[in-house]
Amino acid sequence: MDLAMQAAGLILTVYIGLVVIRYGLDLLTRLRVMPTPLPRPAALAAEVLYKATDPPLKALNKRIPPVRVGSVAFDLGFLLLLIILMMLNAIVSAIGG
Repeated sequence: MDLAMQAAGLILTVYIGLVVIRYGLDLLTRLRVMPTPLPRPAALAAEVLYKATDPPLKALNKRIPPVRVGSVAFDLGFLLLLIILMMLNAIVSAIGG
């Protein structure tokens, strides 16, 4: 049981890292800091990242619209997903001891 909880905690921690990297990649893309299109190795890595993080983000974004502040829209899907993942990670850590 303890090993399973450690594995679940590790998986959640890695996924949290992927979501944070995805947020940074989206931010850099929107600010037009990164070259478009990306070089091939970076494009492949970004595709894997998007495929891993798209399903929960799309599900959350369907239910939670962006919050508009003036001419800027804040996507709350990322924030909510991170909060959920961190809460799950804390629960798994507490159960795993």
